[in-house]
Amino acid sequence: MEFPPDKVPNIPHDMQPTDRSARVQVKSTGGEKLSTRVKLSNALRFVNEPSPCFIVLFKPGSEGKPEEIYARHFGKGLIAVALRKAREAAAKNRTDLHKIMLPISFGDEHRRSSDLLQWMAREVPVQIAAYAATKANIARTVGYEGGLLTSTVTFKDVPIEKLIDHQLGLAEKIEVENISISNIRFGIEIPVLNLGKPTFAQITPTPQSCRIRIRGRKGKDIWLDGKMFVPINFGQPDIKFRVEADFIALYGDSADPGRLTVSLDHEKKCTIDDLIARQMFRLAAQSGPIDVQVFYQNMALAGFSGEIALDESAWPELFLEVLDALDCVSRDFRPADLLLSADDLAKAWQELADFHGLVK
Repeated sequence: MEFPPDKVPNIPHDMQPTDRSARVQVKSTGGEKLSTRVKLSNALRFVNEPSPCFIVLFKPGSEGKPEEIYARHFGKGLIAVALRKAREAAAKNRTDLHKIMLPISFGDEHRRSSDLLQWMAREVPVQIAAYAATKANIARTVGYEGGLLTSTVTFKDVPIEKLIDHQLGLAEKIEVENISISNIRFGIEIPVLNLGKPTFAQITPTPQSCRIRIRGRKGKDIWLDGKMFVPINFGQPDIKFRVEADFIALYGDSADPGRLTVSLDHEKKCTIDDLIARQMFRLAAQSGPIDVQVFYQNMALAGFSGEIALDESAWPELFLEVLDALDCVSRDFRPADLLLSADDLAKAWQELADFHGLVK
């Protein structure tokens, strides 16, 4: 069906708007129910048709009553119904879509006995390209509200505890029997890829940003930006976790206050701020037990309390004072990408000590 455009005055013929068109399927019913059926194959043509599409139902009059006309725009609602029906057919490996019928019902809100053509003309937009893009986006995305793909991983004789520890980096690579990927739409899965048996699998949970506070018996609190890893728990009663922040890592679960490991690599290049935090940590550990607390979204989640044994020989005395002085005089002009290691500072220790004496 075509609708002639409104002519624009004083515009050349070659620049006038073109005819607007729509596709219409006409059905009739002799019963009392206001419903009809459409072949799924035809419904899918309407789904993929860029132009507006309509289903029109004629109900003949009886006993002197006039005929009634009902119409529905084949929009998002009917597109979703048709695509769900198509996905159900695919799940059953059916290819005879012309034999599958899509029921379509009508109500009083669809009555168009007196204004069918006028209503259709209002529903057919002037900017057909924008309408087609919107319709195509609906057909592409409806039914995927829960995600596009799902995967199934089959493990071979792997205890659940090992799977959890593996995600935290506490266990080696695990043996996988099979990996398959399915497309899921309207909650119905269709296998799309079977990867078979890989050499190995490695599962890493997505880290969440957190803050770590380190508190010693002396000195200021140390705050570090960290990442918290919480693995898939597989229904186990205790939730394990791993937290990483620069030179520390904290492992634990809901029944264990945690195990803290420290790696003060003297060759690692760091910012001056990081070097200060490392030396503050060293001094806090030397003064006695320390408390480590993890905060996620302002909530205290996990912690550690105890003494940490560190190698004292690798850091000269007054290291923190020298770093503070260096930070104070260079903060406003030093390069943002300046990185130094503890070894770098140790090699220039005499010059730094002399500098400290000058600015002290």
